[in-house]
Amino acid sequence: MKRILMAVLAATFILWAGSLFAASNVGVKSDPPLVTGGGGPDAYGYTWIDNDSAGGPDYQWVDITAKPGAVEITSMMGDDNVVGPFDVGFDFDYYWYTVDHCYIGSNGYISFTDNDNYSHPFSPLPSESRPNNLLCPIAGDIDYSRGDGELWYWSDGQDSFVVSWINVPEFFADPNTVDSTHTFQLILTRPDSTIYFMYGEQHGSYNSSGVTYVIGIEDVSGTVGLEYCFGGMPLGNVFHDSLAIRFHAEPDTLFEFYDLGVLNAMSVGSRAEVYYSGDEVTLKAEYKNNGTHPQTDIETRVIVRDPEGTELMRDTVIIASLDAQESKWVEYSRKLTTTITGEYAVEFRLYVMDEVLNNNRKTFELRVLEFNGLGTEAVFLWDDTILEECRSWNGDYSGYANEFEVRGPYAFLIKEVRVPIQGVAGGSGGNLVVHIVEQDEFGNPGNLIAERIVYIPWSEFFQWKIVDFTDENIIVNPNTRIWALGIHESQSTFAFCADGTYASPRSNRGFEYTGMLAPDRHRETSDEAIRLLVEWTEFVGVEDEDYAGSRLPDKYILAQNYPNPFNAKTSITYQVPKASDVNLDVYNLSGQKVATLVNGIQTAGRYSVIWNASGASSGIYFYKLTAGDHTSMKRMALLK
Repeated sequence: MKRILMAVLAATFILWAGSLFAASNVGVKSDPPLVTGGGGPDAYGYTWIDNDSAGGPDYQWVDITAKPGAVEITSMMGDDNVVGPFDVGFDFDYYWYTVDHCYIGSNGYISFTDNDNYSHPFSPLPSESRPNNLLCPIAGDIDYSRGDGELWYWSDGQDSFVVSWINVPEFFADPNTVDSTHTFQLILTRPDSTIYFMYGEQHGSYNSSGVTYVIGIEDVSGTVGLEYCFGGMPLGNVFHDSLAIRFHAEPDTLFEFYDLGVLNAMSVGSRAEVYYSGDEVTLKAEYKNNGTHPQTDIETRVIVRDPEGTELMRDTVIIASLDAQESKWVEYSRKLTTTITGEYAVEFRLYVMDEVLNNNRKTFELRVLEFNGLGTEAVFLWDDTILEECRSWNGDYSGYANEFEVRGPYAFLIKEVRVPIQGVAGGSGGNLVVHIVEQDEFGNPGNLIAERIVYIPWSEFFQWKIVDFTDENIIVNPNTRIWALGIHESQSTFAFCADGTYASPRSNRGFEYTGMLAPDRHRETSDEAIRLLVEWTEFVGVEDEDYAGSRLPDKYILAQNYPNPFNAKTSITYQVPKASDVNLDVYNLSGQKVATLVNGIQTAGRYSVIWNASGASSGIYFYKLTAGDHTSMKRMALLK
């Protein structure tokens, strides 16, 4: 739709610029034209203009799918997930700072700093709610688990970065009955720090499923931004075939922004951690200056409360200075000694009055377990035992998961997964599916290693359902993540219960499942209540001291498989001290390769994989680790 121009445009076109545009003929103007029919500026100085307005950018779709170095990440996408970080390939000036990497969301957006899940209901931009630092060509409810959608990104390493969402379907839009697919892309151009959104073929309206969408940009704090369209309003800004939108900033020379925030508590991602009764814990947090000016004499504090809510300790550190966009880890001199088991709340605070108050504190969940010796049991949980929420909104064959890991020197054997469920009014009996998922080489959810399907009659839909996994013999080594997942086959049968107590610290280890696991969009307000019953056991095959704390390994080690001999499944653990091309293969006595368990680049760390030998015959086998210039081999016995 063409807009009525507000004034006569006074601008001229100039030469094409940048390596991308030399190849793709997308126009870039070194000086933005007078905006007539566009929008902005925001507080910093960003404006937008589209090609429905005089002086707007040319529509030039950049086909990156055949470009050398283009990467397709479609296989990593599902419904409501975000992956990364990916290198932009250069320093890109965005608002008052520079960025060089991004996370890419299945729902049609990127974030330069935040891998939180941006999902329905989508908030207008800007929004202080996480995630922040967003660029949204069409942030809406896209579902890569249906249809033939593709997702690609490409960088020339110098001037141009492109992300393309191609033929992507909406959630609830059945491709067999509803023609609702969308093609669009985001382009960053370094020479003039300009952002383009390009829109290819569009089929159907975006809110065919009743879910809104947002187009726009925002800064790292979520307080400054520019919205082009939200939920189809204004009507003149509804996206369409061959639409091009250009975002460009002419910074306000008087612009100032002051914001200090708690970026991470205890570790990157502020994930809850497990300690043992009597441990001495070093407390630390990362603080960041998100603003435009250096800050000095910054007062920070940590306050610790035990499971009964009693304050145990507090400590203060003054940060001498933080430059604009600088972050710094602060370690407190006082140590926490864990005295009783349960959920500790560790609150990190900044004592400042700035423009964003909700990031001046972050509360970390520290879970203390009693270790009573190898062979004894413990329950891993992140909830506070009182379950206030019930969820069954995300479709058939969907559910929730919790992520678990434990520090050394002890490993654990999974005995039970405990899932809290509640019936849905008018429902009937149905199947509960429980999965245990191992981590991939990046520490994210990887392969399914065990599954149970349990039919539950209606009369039992108000309980903790206990599902036994003892015979799977799944041993989880220290600093290795595992996910326990509950799925309902039909949304109309039962809901999953969660801990929604506002006062409790959050674990940041909850996931949701709508075709694949993705961080739970409610992480900041509630915890999943799925639990594990485990049995403490020894770390498989490697000396305990090598695995205490979170130190990276300093040598290659291939551990003895456990159990050995084994029936059907066994765990193989190894470690690499640096990024290496890793192969882990299984051979029979004749020297024939019968399985490849690992094949690819892995970063320094400790890994554990399961060999499922259910299709192999009893006998002696060898497993061989080849990593960098290191090779080692061990023997194992399969007895059936």
